[in-house]
Amino acid sequence: MNINIDDDTPAIDFSNLVGTVTTTTQSGFWAGSAGADQPGTLTVAVEDTDLQADGIQFDMVTAGGTPSTGTVSSFSFDSETGIGTGTLTADFDNNAQNGDESVNFTLTVNEDGSYEFTLDRVIQPVVTLSTDEGQLAAGGPDSVQTLTFGQGEATTSIVFFAADADTAVSGGIGPAILLGEDDLTEAQLEARAAAPIGDGTFPFIREEIEMNVSGTGIGVNNNVLQGEDLPGDAPGTINSFDSGAFDESFVVNPEALSSSVTVYISKTAGGFLPPNEDGTLQGTAAKTDYLYINIYDEEGNSIGPILITSDMVFDEADVAAGGTGENLWSFTIDIDDLPLDGDYIDAIQFTMGFGDIKIPKIEVVARGNEPANDISLDFSATLTDADGDSTTTDFAIDLDGNDVITETQFFDYTLVDAGDTNSNAFNVDLSSDLTEFLVTGFDNTTDDDKLLLLGDAGGTVSIDNSGDDSIVTVEESGGQITRITVDGVDLVQDDVVLVGDGEEDLLLLQDLESTNDPKATNSYETDQVFSVSLTSSDSESSDSSAKNQNLITEDYITSEDTLF
Repeated sequence: MNINIDDDTPAIDFSNLVGTVTTTTQSGFWAGSAGADQPGTLTVAVEDTDLQADGIQFDMVTAGGTPSTGTVSSFSFDSETGIGTGTLTADFDNNAQNGDESVNFTLTVNEDGSYEFTLDRVIQPVVTLSTDEGQLAAGGPDSVQTLTFGQGEATTSIVFFAADADTAVSGGIGPAILLGEDDLTEAQLEARAAAPIGDGTFPFIREEIEMNVSGTGIGVNNNVLQGEDLPGDAPGTINSFDSGAFDESFVVNPEALSSSVTVYISKTAGGFLPPNEDGTLQGTAAKTDYLYINIYDEEGNSIGPILITSDMVFDEADVAAGGTGENLWSFTIDIDDLPLDGDYIDAIQFTMGFGDIKIPKIEVVARGNEPANDISLDFSATLTDADGDSTTTDFAIDLDGNDVITETQFFDYTLVDAGDTNSNAFNVDLSSDLTEFLVTGFDNTTDDDKLLLLGDAGGTVSIDNSGDDSIVTVEESGGQITRITVDGVDLVQDDVVLVGDGEEDLLLLQDLESTNDPKATNSYETDQVFSVSLTSSDSESSDSSAKNQNLITEDYITSEDTLF
């Protein structure tokens, strides 16, 4: 990034920023001069590669590797402050039924030769878990059943257990579902069930009430969910749940927290005839089906039993209204429609007060364990001098979602050269609990790429060049070890910048006259304007002695220096 600032024409250069999808502020570097015709005015714009009706298109790649797009809208850059803000709109959660989501971002160009990029939130893609797609463990029906989805470390599950119906009133299942995403396994639940199969911790899970999970029906002791009332009770009387008659009840507890759950009920085998919204009968008492639900959120709050009424039910055969065309009824439980404080559904209990219904499948829209989508943004920066001469450079901000580690995938993140002639600032977020990074395309000879380690000023960094790749190991102050494999290069200390937590940032100054001498140690007289740590390739590193964050101004930089 060499710029001759004695020329009459302005000059500008921006590095690409290659980082991860995170709310941690990430950094790139730039340099520019208005030349002799000062002052200069800097503007930054989203590169107009494909103008849409509602904004400029940007590229994404879903966690499954599918290319996708979104739009950048409302981007505005203030040349006085160097701050730009905008909005990214796309199907970030990979669920078209939810519509698009919006994420705000800030791009700040600093006078010290750095620029910063921040997302205001990260939207994790959701995943729809359908009971007709999961893998059921081998073995006959028992009181607890588990459906598993996915393979390797990307698996998630739904645990079903049959329960005494009186828990729909008492709320006694709470200890068995725990709070949030921490769930008990099938083996743990059975070990705590009533004797003789368990130690009696959960007496409502009993050997004689077995959970049936199959594509033909989800039920208790068979593939039908059945209710029963005592003689003389009005059909569906809630008191009958604990009156001694056995109404069937089971619990659905997804491992992942969910935003909504859709239950499908067959129109065959007796169909489904719920009461009207006001509780009155649609038909005769003998033909009315009384299905109740209890909902638990991730904070331990619960609501129910709630009677499912006809106004809640949708006919899936009505394709024109958005149905699947199947011969099914359905109803959806959405956390946003419930008077609960939590943000997610943790578990749902189904209890049949009266009637017989067949539930062939249940779909859970869950907070996925898949990584966020990759995001690729293109910008242009223009520097205009006092008499109207201008120059423009393009730069990219490429953010990667994490990979899921498998038997063939060994890295949590893969950071790839943005693919043009710009220098690259590869950002590694040390605040992440993911610790294995691969950097490819790093050039420390002609492009002068940098590896920026973000978020832990107290970390200790070591570089191992004994193999074909450089291995950068960060022993973080909290004890976590983060390892970055930089493919095919030998790094020197000047290639790596440890950016602190906002108090002890390291500022890298490089003397252009020494770029061909990797052993040179650079020093600058700052007249106490700014105390900095100067990194070099020497074996000894120097530490910052102050935390003053005033800017180094151009008065302290010679015409042959570049400030990163």
